[in-house]
Amino acid sequence: MNIKHTNVQEADFSPFTNVGAPVGTPIPQIRTAAEQALPWAEVGIWECTVGKMERQIAEAEHMYFISGKGRFTPVGGEAIEIRAGDSLFLPAHTKGVWEIDETLRKSYAVFSNSAA
Repeated sequence: MNIKHTNVQEADFSPFTNVGAPVGTPIPQIRTAAEQALPWAEVGIWECTVGKMERQIAEAEHMYFISGKGRFTPVGGEAIEIRAGDSLFLPAHTKGVWEIDETLRKSYAVFSNSAA
């Protein structure tokens, strides 16, 4: 595997698209940059505008929040407040709702085959 260095600029992000499972309005929109598929994970930068949505992936995920604020409430659990500088790990099959109060940007690693 080769070392890869990326300097992400605004122009590197994909266009905004509506999320797959919004909850109410406003409908949050997402965009990504620096996406890379590795043998063990998919990594990149994800950004989401204000709104509420259900978590859409079954795989385990580790994330570091670069900017913004909001919360994640796992099914049957308490809300977890998120702010820039926080990190969060969600095990495979974690279901819940994201509530974004201020556009949230995170780096992420979604672990391949962790939901098998």
